[in-house]
Amino acid sequence: MKISVKPTEREKTPLGNKPTYDGWIIIHKDGVVLSAHCPRIGGSDGACRHIVAALIELEDTLRQNTVVTCTGEKCAWKRRKRTHNEATNLEDMTFTKPEIGKN
Repeated sequence: MKISVKPTEREKTPLGNKPTYDGWIIIHKDGVVLSAHCPRIGGSDGACRHIVAALIELEDTLRQNTVVTCTGEKCAWKRRKRTHNEATNLEDMTFTKPEIGKN
């Protein structure tokens, strides 16, 4: 299976400035992990916590039987942080028409 794990300490990975570490895990049908790969260099013991995080998430999903695909949820957009809580009055707005070639 292919995996994508978000780094916990930064917004993007140091490997190609990507938002996730993309790796793979080969699992036998009896659940034994045969092989795995993550592009991130492991810790001092050579183990990769991104592989472990993906396996823990997989186990949790299978135990709870909560497999939800991207098409199985209601459409959602990222919510932006609001800068204010009330509507702006029309009198307080400024509307301008951009003029090309003029500063």
